[in-house]
Order: sequence, then structure tokens, then C-alpha cells
Amino acid sequence: ELVQRAAARKLVNVDGLKRGGFLIKTVRLDGRRSLVLGGNSDAATLFSTEFRRALSGSARRFECFLRPHGERARWVEVNLNRVDVEAGQMVMAVARDITEQKAQRAVLEHQLAHDPLTDLPNREELRRMLVSMTGSQRDTPFAVCVLDVNNFKDINDSLGYRAGDTLLR
Repeated sequence: ELVQRAAARKLVNVDGLKRGGFLIKTVRLDGRRSLVLGGNSDAATLFSTEFRRALSGSARRFECFLRPHGERARWVEVNLNRVDVEAGQMVMAVARDITEQKAQRAVLEHQLAHDPLTDLPNREELRRMLVSMTGSQRDTPFAVCVLDVNNFKDINDSLGYRAGDTLLR
């Protein structure tokens, strides 16, 4: 009813409004009309599920990857809270674009797990990879190649660290 009144007052337009590449449509949840935002089917399904949970009174926070048609893909953090208003209950949604934060986190995680000079996995990342590859579910063969540079210390001592770094690269 609240959505119908809002639509009648032209506060929102429902049933297929495109805004910034996102489809906003109405659906029926528990006999009520509700707005659902979707950029792709996975995001729309997640939003719908979390919306139902928020409608039952549970505050929700989730992240989803949106691929709206004709727009750039992005990560969005969504917070949903049920609020009681004079007209009844509604769900308030606040969405925030977190694409840059996700990209920065991926860079930091890569830097944490890799040698800055060679970009090879560091000891902890290699250990994690080997544990993953030797798990009970894995039956795909793999190999580990270990290279040793003879007299590497002599190269660093006689030609300098730059020469040693160049050799490693």
C-alpha cells in the first residue's frame, strides 16, 4: 500500500524503471508489493532473499557484484532495515558503491602473499597453496619446481644488489 501511494504521488515509478543501468521492479512478498533492485539475476536473487529477512525484522548487510546491462560492473554494499512508519512497515535500503575498496583490498592481499621483487608467492602463500592442492578432494596431479641459483651471494657481493635483483627477475 505504501508503494502504491508513493507511486501515485510520483515519488517512485515501479514495474521496470531503469535508473543507471539497474532495473527496479515490484514483486509480491508475503502478499505485499515490494521493490526489488537488480543488476543481474544473482544480485536480484540475493537482494530478494535479504529483503524478505529484513521485512521479518532482521537488519541485513550484504555485498553483491552487479553487472547492469550497458554499465560498468561494480561491487555494492547494501544495508536493509525494517522501519515502522505511520502507514505501516517498510524496508529502508542504503546502497554504497564499494568497487574501489574491493580493488584496493585485492591489491593489498596480493602484496601480502607475494614477493615484491619476483611477484612469486611468498612462503606462507606457497604453504597455503600446497595444502589446498594436496587436500583429500584433489586428484589432479601437480608438480613443484624449485630453482637454486648457485653462488648467488657471490653475485650480490661482487656485482651489487641491483645485479642480483635483475638476475632474480
